[in-house]
Amino acid sequence: MGKNYTLLSIFIVIFLWFITFASVSLGSFTLGAVAGENLLWKIFNISLDQNSSSKIGNFKYLNPELLVPGATKKYVPFELKTTSRIFEEVEKKYPNTTISVYVRNLNNWPWFGINEDISFAPITLLKMPLFIAYLKWSEIESSLLDTSLIHKKYTHNSVEFFTPKSILQSGNKYTIGELLAEMMVSSDEQATNTLREYMPNEYLIKIESELGINPPVDSHDLKKTITLKEYSTFFSNLYDAGYLTPKTSEFALSILTRTDFKEGIVKGVPENVQVANKFGERVFMDSSGKETHQIHDCGIVYYAKYPYIVCILSKWTDLEGGAKAIWETSKIIYEEISKSYP
Repeated sequence: MGKNYTLLSIFIVIFLWFITFASVSLGSFTLGAVAGENLLWKIFNISLDQNSSSKIGNFKYLNPELLVPGATKKYVPFELKTTSRIFEEVEKKYPNTTISVYVRNLNNWPWFGINEDISFAPITLLKMPLFIAYLKWSEIESSLLDTSLIHKKYTHNSVEFFTPKSILQSGNKYTIGELLAEMMVSSDEQATNTLREYMPNEYLIKIESELGINPPVDSHDLKKTITLKEYSTFFSNLYDAGYLTPKTSEFALSILTRTDFKEGIVKGVPENVQVANKFGERVFMDSSGKETHQIHDCGIVYYAKYPYIVCILSKWTDLEGGAKAIWETSKIIYEEISKSYP
């Protein structure tokens, strides 16, 4: 009995020793693995904030849109049919015209595009960030829009195929609010230059940066470019009142629904559907010395069941294309959307 008790005691001691050793060894292995992992991150000069994995800025190799709410490209049921029709009915019809398109649903943000990342010289479309900058300034200085400026006549080298219907007279005084309205409704270059001269350029660049245009497009540097996708953010910010207050955003969009230019996006939708848009144009010489026209139109189409942003760029070397290509593209997009969301 005593012998058996002694053997049992020895067995228990050995068993407890084995359990203790295994635990220590396993703990050492775990710590070693963690230390090894941290060492690898250091060797390859990789840094990651372990407490902020939800911040997209900490991931260098992931899709930058992956973790941005609503920014991921989703399936758009009418995308294939729409792009096919644009190719067959517009691009083939105007072989000397290049088309870029960006469309985004404003309800749940799916989007699609055709050459939407091609950069272009925005020129007159730069009135949009100037417009938003003044409205942002007016939220700080309530009397700003009532401030009077002397309207000057400026010389510029740009050729205008669609001439503005401006009522402004050089040498007269107009309020900033009146000048802003003429700049956006009539696309008046003279009103724009008066407003640019009064606006500190550093403030305008700051506003563009805050709106996500990186690098900012200096309105005085006509060599800078922007994509349709980037430009659309001006409209999405107004629609969501994400940058200006709801009251100011509503004011801005109401002005944009009165734009004089009716030969682009507006012509492609029924008369009872409102559009808040801004168009721009540019004439320049290409590398071969051939005159090239560029028209871009971007805005919000207030189709009740599917409000959407549409931006269209048309670049052509003959006058037959251009605006025709824009409104025909707009018409196709509206028709396919209304079929999908009757």
